[in-house]
Amino acid sequence: MGRIINEAKANEGKCNCQRIGRTDSPKDILCWSKGIIGTMTDEQEEKYCKEKNIKPATDGMKKRLILTTAMHNAKQRYKGEGIDKWIELVSDELKTLESKAKIESMGM
Repeated sequence: MGRIINEAKANEGKCNCQRIGRTDSPKDILCWSKGIIGTMTDEQEEKYCKEKNIKPATDGMKKRLILTTAMHNAKQRYKGEGIDKWIELVSDELKTLESKAKIESMGM
């Protein structure tokens, strides 16, 4: 959720976005704008983004999203067994996500 620090600038309606999914719908893009700190929620995008400059996600952004997803998934399975178990779970999740990404890139 973006934090509004300057309502007037936020209302100018020009947003920069990165596509992280397959479409340009709010659920598939991350947007930010002057007057707002951080990326916006879907509701904020609808309110403040009258004009969107949408670009594909950079390789760095894709890597961060994969790592964040892996850590989230590992957290669901983690039971407080120590750092070695945590690293193992994150590693397993990364392998799974990388395999899915390769399959999707082949059009399957």
